[in-house]
Amino acid sequence: MEKQLLVIPCCSRKLKGGVPKHQSETFFESTEYVPNLIAAREKIKRNHQVIDQNSYMSAWDRYDGGLYRVIKEEQALINRLFEHGVIDILIVSAFYGVINHKMEINNYDLMMSQAGIAAKWGCAVSEAISVYAHKNGIAHIHLFLAQNYMRVATACKNLTNSTDHWVYGLSGVNNINNHVGRKFIELIQSFEQSKTELC
Repeated sequence: MEKQLLVIPCCSRKLKGGVPKHQSETFFESTEYVPNLIAAREKIKRNHQVIDQNSYMSAWDRYDGGLYRVIKEEQALINRLFEHGVIDILIVSAFYGVINHKMEINNYDLMMSQAGIAAKWGCAVSEAISVYAHKNGIAHIHLFLAQNYMRVATACKNLTNSTDHWVYGLSGVNNINNHVGRKFIELIQSFEQSKTELC
């Protein structure tokens, strides 16, 4: 089965604390692969500070909102799909632009809905997702993004074979998170089923 890329948004609720950074440079920190993303990120950093610049945690552990809590209920399944190279997860972040779920990040307080933030990313995020997919041989991209995040993720690149599972008619953050989380889980369960049938 071809690797599937799932793209989700950051969230406002984050775990505090962390440790000094110990991870080497990741794809989305590389000026070789994503120079426009790095440049846009530096502009954001000049105007918006992190909460503790010496405390890092993987993005997957840092984000603790409702969507993440729903998804992490299937952590064992997600781990199996990671191990078999079936899925990869990227996160669209108001502060970092786009990151791999494993990238170590600081705590911060910034949302894509804040005035002018989405525009500051320009084409950088959509270009970076496209380059990442190309470099990693990913043909299918599934976007679980609300309007502001979707606009940034697709600003200048038509992400082919993408699927938007976000339902705009729902009201209430918890309802949306629960619905999108269930859609995410249904999708990865279908990947697990396909992988089993191929074995």
